[in-house]
Amino acid sequence: MFKLSLFVLFLIICDIAIASDVQQKHETLFINQEKLNKKLLPNVKHLLKEKSDGYRQQFLRLLNNLEVDGYKFVNDTPFTIIIPKISFDATNIDKNTIQQLIFEHIIPGVQLKKLKDEEIYGNMNQNPVEIKNQTLLNKWQVNDIDVLKFNRISAKLISFIEIDGCLNDKKNNYVKRNIQEHNSYNEPQKLVQKNANKTDISEKAKEIKTGLLQNYLSTMKSGTKVFQHFLKSSNLSTILEDATDNFIILVPSDTAFQRWQPIDWGFFPFSVPEFTESIMQNHVVQLKQPLNLKSIENELKLKALGGEFITFRNLPKPSVNNVPILSNATLSNGNDVYMISEVLFMTDAKVSKLHQMNKDKETPPLLAFPWFNSQFLSHSFLALEKDNRFTQIARFLNSADIAPFIPGSNYTFFVPFDEAFEKYEFDELSDDVLSSNKSINFILNHFVKGRLYNRDLNDGETFETIGGQIIKIKKDYSGNKFVNQATIVESEVFVYNLGTMFYIDDVLYPEVLHSDYKNIQVTKHTEHENDSSEELFTTEMPEITENDEIFNLMKTSATSSSNITGNMS
Repeated sequence: MFKLSLFVLFLIICDIAIASDVQQKHETLFINQEKLNKKLLPNVKHLLKEKSDGYRQQFLRLLNNLEVDGYKFVNDTPFTIIIPKISFDATNIDKNTIQQLIFEHIIPGVQLKKLKDEEIYGNMNQNPVEIKNQTLLNKWQVNDIDVLKFNRISAKLISFIEIDGCLNDKKNNYVKRNIQEHNSYNEPQKLVQKNANKTDISEKAKEIKTGLLQNYLSTMKSGTKVFQHFLKSSNLSTILEDATDNFIILVPSDTAFQRWQPIDWGFFPFSVPEFTESIMQNHVVQLKQPLNLKSIENELKLKALGGEFITFRNLPKPSVNNVPILSNATLSNGNDVYMISEVLFMTDAKVSKLHQMNKDKETPPLLAFPWFNSQFLSHSFLALEKDNRFTQIARFLNSADIAPFIPGSNYTFFVPFDEAFEKYEFDELSDDVLSSNKSINFILNHFVKGRLYNRDLNDGETFETIGGQIIKIKKDYSGNKFVNQATIVESEVFVYNLGTMFYIDDVLYPEVLHSDYKNIQVTKHTEHENDSSEELFTTEMPEITENDEIFNLMKTSATSSSNITGNMS
């Protein structure tokens, strides 16, 4: 079971890291500090290729068309250009936004000859660009984004760093990546308090309201780190700040949340944001007047902010919904805080139902086999191997060494049925072909970096596969969805929280293996001709062995020697 202390420590470390990053940004002196104020841009016109639509060409075209007052395109100044892995629609983006995007990805005055660990440069927006060598992971990163490729053009004074994402991605909403890592689909809706009077509360008073609660919770001996963590990301903070009424805040202890933590792996209900928000709301009651527990003769039923009813009792012991109140305190702002030993409104049946609706939140067991460093691929393979509809894709995965290209998790896998392979007679390919580079590229064209949901597959949407090809989503009038020419038969087959599979009725980019398919046909034809020629003989021809060949060579050599001797005599 995950230790609670480790979970709490993780939350604390996250808060410290964020504060440290902010402080470090203001204190950083960049290696290229003196070059930042020069209004120069790299001339990339000679690098443009009309027929290429890759991320580099897309970014270079955007840069080449940029018009910024006071800036000059030059050929004699070194630059390092960071190529983001994103798709643009420049027609829908204003010029200022495009400028900010481009400036964020250009390091002026420096052409990196090689990547060096922990070097920090300034980009043209004067934001830090830090190079890191993740030795244990065997990869380089730029601002914590993986480096896909690094090369330089010595004669043109330009180096390129291609990254798996976009710098400043969290701040810019013009970026359209394969999949949004922070999707608002599961974010809780804002609560609106009808009777809140914002004009009567000063900013200082707002800070005091939430500060008092946080300070009190931090002193609790039984531990409330988990509740505090959820409170920070909850809309309750806004409610407590803006409202003038009194509140009863029921705070479950850390051990209360720990009860719902899975053992080693499984489903943690509080990984579902909207559910967590609902639970938090149902632990807060808003009152016009403070509540005196001792004045309750029998029971008092009150409605929580989330809509559930909470029953307060004073006898035989103070409790809420039959859960004992461990301690209570009244803050100086009039709010009452009750510590309780259980999370209210939680049942096994409710969690089980929630689990069925959120399979994508379930944590997986760690697999050592077949590919330890590729957990998504390992779990996908084991699931497909058990399904007799996917014997061919399982055969490809088992033969083609694609694990190095799909490390870790966060992927989408478009999985063809067996009939799709048989359609092209790919089921007859030899093991040598399946393990070839062509086969690896063929399979990688069925993977997309980033976790896609059905809601992401909109008509006309395009994504780049890990194999480097572009796939396009189409939707017909009946609501059927297609990936290129393949129909999506089954959507959102979740591989725990590692990624998603979509089952399709055709393979993607079959032409990658087309030449190997032709070789099969030629081989079959040749074998057929050989079979026909063998029928012309009534006597079986003896097989020539290696020893026979050596013996013949010796005879030939001896004959030649005799002839030479005869001629000499």
